[in-house]
Amino acid sequence: KTLIHAGTDLYEWDKETDTLSAALTTAMNDARSLCFQKDSRLYIIDGGKYRCYYKDGAGFVLKTVEELAFIPTTVISRNPDGTGGTSFHAVNLLSKKRTNSFLGKASVTEYVLDSKGLDADAVTARKMTSSGVWQDLAETTDFTVDRAAGKVTFSVAPGASPVTGMDNVEIRFAKTIAGYADKINKTTIFDIFTIGAGDYFFLAGNPAEGNRDYRSNVNDPTYFPDTGYSIVGQDNTDIMCYIKINSSQAIIKESNEQDVSIYLRNSATD
Repeated sequence: KTLIHAGTDLYEWDKETDTLSAALTTAMNDARSLCFQKDSRLYIIDGGKYRCYYKDGAGFVLKTVEELAFIPTTVISRNPDGTGGTSFHAVNLLSKKRTNSFLGKASVTEYVLDSKGLDADAVTARKMTSSGVWQDLAETTDFTVDRAAGKVTFSVAPGASPVTGMDNVEIRFAKTIAGYADKINKTTIFDIFTIGAGDYFFLAGNPAEGNRDYRSNVNDPTYFPDTGYSIVGQDNTDIMCYIKINSSQAIIKESNEQDVSIYLRNSATD
């Protein structure tokens, strides 16, 4: 497949017949776009929306990465009353969805999430049965949600875990944080930093955050943790590009004839 980005349109081009498909989207940013490949998927940045083009079944599709983004489990082993637990994954800048994992208690029906003011999106849940099998539960049928307070109340208590020390209740919900997705969507520069067999994807060039870059989780360009960023030098000069220097990554900033304009990023395996 060959893609052509022209103006605000993105097309598939058939080289054999020299014909263009109907536009895959007419909402591309009218600016230079860049792309990189990972696991047979093509990721496209254009300063407007981060997209992914890939084979799905018999054909190819184009989706925003927000539609495909990794959904983090932000806390595990949480008590139903909202105490205890361990932070696990950081929030994904590209996903409004997240999962909370609980260690259930006998007879308790109310479970407190790690966020309040939830989106109107449907909340989903599942519990581990006494036989150790996960059972899906549906909102309104099996539980109700107080979105403002961030609480889920089950009609029947999920009960204590049938496996000692193992979480037996998971609740998935949506909580949009304004501006989070655009931190990635508005980027215009990328680099791939490989450590051993792992690829990390760095995105920069957001005009609102010219001296900041974002790092993906290993081998996953759909997951950019909200804690995975670096502020590179002063905020009055922008990151311009990346250059590989042996095992290091050089971050090149525009010069103001005053501050450092080249930074080196190195890695270490623990």
